[in-house]
Amino acid sequence: MPAGQESRKIWETDAPLPTLADFAPPRELLLAAPTIPDTCPKLMKRKVGWPSYSKYLGVGLGGAPRQTWATFNASLGAPGAREMAAIFIAQHLAELSSPQQAAAADFLQRLLLTPEGVDVLIGVSLQLYTADLHTSHVMDVHGEREGEVHGLWWAVKRLLFAILHAMIRNGMRPAPTTSGDGRHCCAPPQLRSSQCLVAFEHAPSRQERWWSLHPCMDWLCAECCKTVLDANDWVCLRCGTEVTNAESFVTPGLAAAARDAPRTPPVASRTSPQTPPHARDTEQTHALPGEEDATQETEVAWSEHGSPGASHAAGGPA
Repeated sequence: MPAGQESRKIWETDAPLPTLADFAPPRELLLAAPTIPDTCPKLMKRKVGWPSYSKYLGVGLGGAPRQTWATFNASLGAPGAREMAAIFIAQHLAELSSPQQAAAADFLQRLLLTPEGVDVLIGVSLQLYTADLHTSHVMDVHGEREGEVHGLWWAVKRLLFAILHAMIRNGMRPAPTTSGDGRHCCAPPQLRSSQCLVAFEHAPSRQERWWSLHPCMDWLCAECCKTVLDANDWVCLRCGTEVTNAESFVTPGLAAAARDAPRTPPVASRTSPQTPPHARDTEQTHALPGEEDATQETEVAWSEHGSPGASHAAGGPA
């Protein structure tokens, strides 16, 4: 990251629009790329069903024709962009002062409404589209660390998520898909629980809990997590990697999205994926202004399982 960019916040309106170089992650993150899922799992921005949030954005937006971006940009209009910026601020910037909020909204509108700003968003999407998985994991962490929150990449990453889902809901882009069986629980069919009938594209009224396995970044549904990990010494049966950590997410459907996502109260145990210790941040998708939001993904807990031996000594994931 260029010198001085680390502290730049999105309400600093005297600064010009960012260039692609402004989003480059720090060198120490790039050097640690292969170990990121094991060393920084709490900081990784996540999308249920995907090994990388940034790769999800790249697949969804990086291949979009420029005409799609132009159509999206035209569909916003100045009032629409102001409302989209207001939604973003309501979600992510509520703790800022009013002048900071106004300046942040101005920055977001410049990205959404000017040719130069749209070129920046397209360029970032293309970079994510071509990035390998290690680099994608770095970009998942970049912007989430202390001092980076409210920075350029932190904001643009979330803005791209909102743009992608607005495009999907308006038929401008298909929903990104993973390869093979990646749209479902990664447990082998012969070991799936009787309740493992769901994909990440869940029924509109159905709420599901998923577990992201680290360091392999595969996914298990809650029912299979009890069955598969307990029966296989905490080894992911999709790739054979030892599971050292798991992170819990919930994907509410339309009915659940209309109210606050349920929160799990703190508990003493840090060994069982059925008893996550505390609640964390919320990630919501957004339609264009005036449309109902049909889904949200809420990161609900973090659980450190430790070594397989320690997990079984404490009762495993039952």
